[in-house]
Amino acid sequence: MNEYKFTGWLGHNPESAKGNMTWEEFQPKPFSDNDVDIKISHCGICGSDIHTLRSGWGKSLYPVCVGHEIIGTAVRVGKNVTEKRGIKIGDRVGVGAQNDSCGNTKGDCPECADGFQNYCPKGNVGTYNGKYADGSKSYGGYATYHRAPANFVFKIPDAIDSADAAPMMCGGVTVYSPLRRNGCGPGVNVGIVGVGGLGHFGLLFAKALGATKVVAISRSSAKKADATAMGADAFIATGEDKNWSRVHSRTLDLIVCTVSSPDMPVEKYLHLLRTGGKFVQVGAPEDRLPPISAFALIGKGCFLTGSSIGSPAEIEEMLDFAAKKGIKPWIEKRSLKDANKAIVDMEDGKARYSVVRDAQHANMAPCASCGEETNKSWVGCMEALAYTDEEGKSVYCNHECQAAHQPDHQQVCYVREQRKKLLRIATVLKSTIVAYLECAFDRNYRSIVVTGDIIDILECQSALHRHIPFPSDLTTNMEDKVAALMFMQCDLSVTLISTLAKHLFKDHSFTAHVAAVKVVAERRLVIRVFREPGYWPEDVLTRSNHTVLLVTTKFGEQWVVDSSGCQYGFQDVLVPLPKYLEGKRLVGTPEPYEHHHEECDLDNAIRVRSSQLSAEWKELFALERPARLHFVEFIKTKILEAGGNFGQNLLSGSDKRFEEKLTCFHQEVKAHMTKYIEETYGNKGLEDLKRLSKAEVRAQWRKILGFEHNGLVARTPSPKDTLAHS
Repeated sequence: MNEYKFTGWLGHNPESAKGNMTWEEFQPKPFSDNDVDIKISHCGICGSDIHTLRSGWGKSLYPVCVGHEIIGTAVRVGKNVTEKRGIKIGDRVGVGAQNDSCGNTKGDCPECADGFQNYCPKGNVGTYNGKYADGSKSYGGYATYHRAPANFVFKIPDAIDSADAAPMMCGGVTVYSPLRRNGCGPGVNVGIVGVGGLGHFGLLFAKALGATKVVAISRSSAKKADATAMGADAFIATGEDKNWSRVHSRTLDLIVCTVSSPDMPVEKYLHLLRTGGKFVQVGAPEDRLPPISAFALIGKGCFLTGSSIGSPAEIEEMLDFAAKKGIKPWIEKRSLKDANKAIVDMEDGKARYSVVRDAQHANMAPCASCGEETNKSWVGCMEALAYTDEEGKSVYCNHECQAAHQPDHQQVCYVREQRKKLLRIATVLKSTIVAYLECAFDRNYRSIVVTGDIIDILECQSALHRHIPFPSDLTTNMEDKVAALMFMQCDLSVTLISTLAKHLFKDHSFTAHVAAVKVVAERRLVIRVFREPGYWPEDVLTRSNHTVLLVTTKFGEQWVVDSSGCQYGFQDVLVPLPKYLEGKRLVGTPEPYEHHHEECDLDNAIRVRSSQLSAEWKELFALERPARLHFVEFIKTKILEAGGNFGQNLLSGSDKRFEEKLTCFHQEVKAHMTKYIEETYGNKGLEDLKRLSKAEVRAQWRKILGFEHNGLVARTPSPKDTLAHS
């Protein structure tokens, strides 16, 4: 006997589709030896949910609990499940739009026998609004728990975040299946009609499957930028060009239509097909499909067909493919408690692609402080899961009630949550700069070392072989940290990532400033920092500027996000301000720059006192400038390509998932910049570099950094010895 209750949002009539579902307990099917109980963490919103709530496809079996894009944890498994399906308690699993089929148990179902259970005509049971063979009803995922036959429960690959996996269970496989079965791949031009929850998956999967050309088709060009970012090579706005079907006639081999409108211009869509092309309908209108002329089919011998969700085998294949290709749906997260508003927003077209309900932080019990019921449960605290009915602990409807009962709780939990977000943001910024250094300066991303609140990303340089002539054959050693390049000054580093920084810090209750700190240098390391209109003379031993990002959290904590490090060799990604000041021999409080100007500061290196540079070195500074500017533009493009969701998508998920996404982002930046540098500079950079002998390079470094006075021995590092110390 399970100790948990099945509760969820129930619709009792067509009015429930207008945001009138109620939170109630329901009775699932009787548990069998082949069933799995799932504690739901995430559930996507599908258009089918709204159709069913309002009985759009026929009278629904009220009360109905919708939701068939379910992700959660297996908390109970039947005795036959582990052996047959490999699912055990604690596994992260998912359920799609289908809960059961006849399974060809009587030998009279060719669909199930051939692996097309999704077309089973005898025992096909939907995840909700269906009836099992014993007469019990199926209830969906707008709930705390879900019970399903194990044949339709799937293990989720570690590489896919739960919030991303949810919409794949229906929306993803609904377009993946027809794309795969109809030959999407190299040499095939594919059109996707509709850029919404289903359509955006169509673009993502078509591109990942290797289609030669992917065309997004929508009524207006409002989503053109998003579609392009999703992988579309071209965009057709049917409502803005009356000749669109003629202009683009016979250009596509395959069209997958995700639109469910009875007024869509199907006949004109068919004009886009080449001879023998295929049109696959996956959207399901509540009315009939629009009429078409027979000659639209006969004239080109094209095929008009349909596709319904996907088979169990196709779901497993899709999940594996998505994990390997890093498919990342564009999602909008909503709390389970906001289910009514979420479906109304989706019906009104306010949702951006896939909407996922996060049930992890939504408690539906009455507030222990004020007594408010169900859907006002508080969310957002990292320890919210500890305050659940099942654990016998109190829950609170909001932060005010929680703070009234446990005054320290709100701040403690939010401080912890903010620190985690801040650490991820800082790591992204650091990784981005390192990616640039790897391309422009042949630096290698060596290792990450975590010590308490500090993350060190250590790098090493690769001798003198590089893509472009940015001198970097000297490093210095200071407290076992690798010094950065003279041409990658700290203020220039911060400038390069400032656009990304402002975007990532946005909406996380952080304030960030580019700030200057004063460095107390020991006599043995005298550093001359040149700044217009003058420079720090050699005999000033105590103070020099160092540029960092100073971040203040909602509760007043101050942290320092260090750049790639300047000649001082600071490599910390993130450190509390007091510890930073103490550990780095700094004095005073960081002072925000009043006149920090990105466009100007990108040319910081070129503004080094001209009298200190030879003509060759001035030229080298100028050579690197296009790479610098292109890097900043590329980062801006990355931010915009996800419709403003770039930061949210990158920073979300488990620690493991974040690490995977960060690695992918780092590699993407590096691959793009490497290609740009090779195409822009070619062999010219290496030829220019050869004009300066190593001796001349060392001499310039000694002159600029004053090495002849500080006792350090400068030399070209080997791969195993990146540090040089006197």
